[in-house]
Amino acid sequence: MEQKCKSCFQLFLKTGRNQVYCSKNCYTRESNNRDRRKYCRKWKSENKDKVKANNIKHKKDKIKWIKENASKYKKKFSARVELNNAIARNEITPIKGKSCMFCNSLARDYHHPDYDFPLWVIPVCRKCHSLIHLGERTWRN
Repeated sequence: MEQKCKSCFQLFLKTGRNQVYCSKNCYTRESNNRDRRKYCRKWKSENKDKVKANNIKHKKDKIKWIKENASKYKKKFSARVELNNAIARNEITPIKGKSCMFCNSLARDYHHPDYDFPLWVIPVCRKCHSLIHLGERTWRN
């Protein structure tokens, strides 16, 4: 029976009754992530003042950056907002579990080839997304 791996979302043939991971690597990665999440939750509960101060600092920095660059990246911002609203309305499926259009690994981002068409997006992994933008930058220059 085929099943999706709980860690990498790849299809695999289930051999055991309780098998949810396709390989030992996926199981190890998931257990390491679980341990890390547990450690982070504990650290955040013990250091609430540091977390709050850091959140406030990043929020102020982000607001400042947006105010400085709003006119420069207006189409980009509006395309992201429109895409997120479409996902919230279930017009577009969330990125989780999709595969990259170029290398078939797990997609993490949606790429907008043209901001004039904000719902025309391509699911891509982080590596391919950065390569796309590097290629576009060198092509434009």
